Amino acid sequence: MSFIQIQAGVFARKRIEIPRHSAVRPTSDRVKTSLFAILEPIIEHHPFVDVFSGSGAVGFEALSRGSPHVILIEKNPQLIQSMRANAIKLSCPPELTIIQGCALKHLPKIRNDCPNAVFFIDPPYDSDLTEKILKILDKGIDGWAITESHHKTDLECSLNQLMPFRSERYGETRLVFWRNKAFKEI
Repeated sequence: MSFIQIQAGVFARKRIEIPRHSAVRPTSDRVKTSLFAILEPIIEHHPFVDVFSGSGAVGFEALSRGSPHVILIEKNPQLIQSMRANAIKLSCPPELTIIQGCALKHLPKIRNDCPNAVFFIDPPYDSDLTEKILKILDKGIDGWAITESHHKTDLECSLNQLMPFRSERYGETRLVFWRNKAFKEI
């Protein structure tokens, strides 16, 4: 097993386990620190959806920092088992939902149920899944979408409602923050 430490909040300094031989590329501590510094004013007021959760570290961090409801979506059964074990180890409240399955299948319902959520999108870097997820979210969110990608990745998708409003680079990683064009703030 490998370990990732939760940085702040009620689970600060607690470690979660991830299977050693999984193909997970965890979000770096530097990126997580910056992400949650940006989200700090809103995290306690909005659900947080960690799409392509992998280890679940970003979602556990959001829960630790006070998000009222966190949803982790992952299709890998080994990673789901690890997330469930970590949730038990941390004594996570019922505000944590872990969904095993394809994000493309589950996201339309989650989008409809939680339109004001913060959606964190971090698929495998060499896939076209970011664009597909943004197109699903483009059909009606009032919250934010945040994409994590390699800094050289260009997102080329035509969106009607979502627009990027902030981009940050951390070494090889880029975070892009998206919101509905109709709203200035969430």
